[in-house]
Amino acid sequence: MADRIEIGFKEGVRDALGEKVRRRIIEHLDIHVNEVKTIEVYTIDADDGLTGEELKKVAHGSLSDPIIHDFAINNGLADRFDWLIEVGFKPGVTDNVGKTAREAIELLLGRSSGRLAGVYTSRQYVIRGPIGRTDAERIASALLANELIERYEIVDGRAWDREKGIAPYVPRVAVAGLPQAEEIDLDVDDQSLLRISNERILALNLEEMKAFRDYLKDEAIV
Repeated sequence: MADRIEIGFKEGVRDALGEKVRRRIIEHLDIHVNEVKTIEVYTIDADDGLTGEELKKVAHGSLSDPIIHDFAINNGLADRFDWLIEVGFKPGVTDNVGKTAREAIELLLGRSSGRLAGVYTSRQYVIRGPIGRTDAERIASALLANELIERYEIVDGRAWDREKGIAPYVPRVAVAGLPQAEEIDLDVDDQSLLRISNERILALNLEEMKAFRDYLKDEAIV
């Protein structure tokens, strides 16, 4: 069972990251927005679930600072916005912050290692400004998310239901059938190398793909 905890700054507390993202949207994309706030999201996947009290304890004790943060459990924290963009890792991508959060939660709750199937992080960018979906898509794809390793979801503020929020998403790798070996020809042109990197979720640029190819062609290695 998966639960979501959302952590954001209290009203009046400066959101330096949100301010930085707003400047980048204006300067790099020439899209003018009035405000950007950020919310950190932790999706907790526990085999037997966490109780409401445990979730509150985690939100208070491990994930937030009650002096500067508000939190929401299994509903939305964002309010009064035009667009919300949530960015998180795709299945199979290492989430170091999530791993650290999992260790902290297990320590706080006294659960033995393995009771939590995983903790996964994502970040919401809560945008206020007179922009449309096309601009929101551009902000997400061109600035906020690396689509090789990250997914994103866009929410129109007019359709936002704070009580429901965004449903928990667990980026678990699903393996169907037995693993199989596949031979991939790397002796191809530059465009094909980049396509292989993208399709195989290698997150390697062209120079790195060439270095990888040259490494495998070395008879002393293979």
